[in-house]
Amino acid sequence: MIRAESADAMSAGLFNDLEGAVFRVAPEVRRVCNELNHLGYGPMRVSGAGAGLYRLFVEEESARRAAAEIEELGIG
Repeated sequence: MIRAESADAMSAGLFNDLEGAVFRVAPEVRRVCNELNHLGYGPMRVSGAGAGLYRLFVEEESARRAAAEIEELGIG
């Protein structure tokens, strides 16, 4: 079990060894990740071998709101 005081604190402890390789091979993933972080949706993390990005949320409603806003912005 992982314990953290917040979703951001937990996310800070997560890593993906493939992230650097994903960013080199698919610079678009890096661009989207950076853009989402810059807009305040981060911290974003790379999932698996780079098929997607994710962020941890404590509340489902916050996650749904962020997903709707990101979709509306047409990012990714």
